[in-house]
Amino acid sequence: MGGVIGQAVVLGFGMLVHEASVLLVILKRYAAAELPGRFEVDRRSLIKNIA
Repeated sequence: MGGVIGQAVVLGFGMLVHEASVLLVILKRYAAAELPGRFEVDRRSLIKNIA
């Protein structure tokens, strides 16, 4: 793929990835608001596992 078509595909893919990441952030915020207790526990256990 070359030229304009290739650029359009790359641009479209980049926009899709951006949309997906925005949706993920929104979902994470929603989940954090819905389940604050469980989210905190998960985060603490993750930090313990990493440290």
